[in-house]
Amino acid sequence: MTWFTEGPWTIVIVAVLVEVVLGIALWRSGRGAILAAMGAVLAIAAVLVVVERLIVTDREQIAATLDGAAASLETNELDAVLRFVSPNAHALRADVRSVLSQFTFQEVRVAGELEIQFNRLVAPPAASARFIGRINIRDRRGQIPYENYVDRFTVLLEQHGGEWLISGYETRARRSP
Repeated sequence: MTWFTEGPWTIVIVAVLVEVVLGIALWRSGRGAILAAMGAVLAIAAVLVVVERLIVTDREQIAATLDGAAASLETNELDAVLRFVSPNAHALRADVRSVLSQFTFQEVRVAGELEIQFNRLVAPPAASARFIGRINIRDRRGQIPYENYVDRFTVLLEQHGGEWLISGYETRARRSP
């Protein structure tokens, strides 16, 4: 069922293929009833795309959380970033405060394939998201000479009140407190 709820492209591609087949049938037979079938396929595809847009899956929510957290890091505003951090992740919240006081984030991107695994057997439900992160930062103290950081991240998330919030992270070099 995720083919239907994770994106509109499957619906669009299937509808186009059906329309092509019906168009060929119309061209060869000249029957007006095929035009009605083509209109019905178009209407059904449009309804399915609208329904797909209205259904927000956990995967889409997690992707939105990661994109929102990345965008809030670029604002360098503490409250904007903490909005995406679980209230239970006290050490991570302290880590965010420390990092934002040391660095200015200029660009933050979730790149590559986003791999998400769920653990619904715990309370609250949890997930982990793996991806390559690309970060362009400036050290406010001038102690770190490089500005670009690329690494494979694993971000841990918890579901709170219907939304997914970050509870921790790991990179090859570091694990959140």
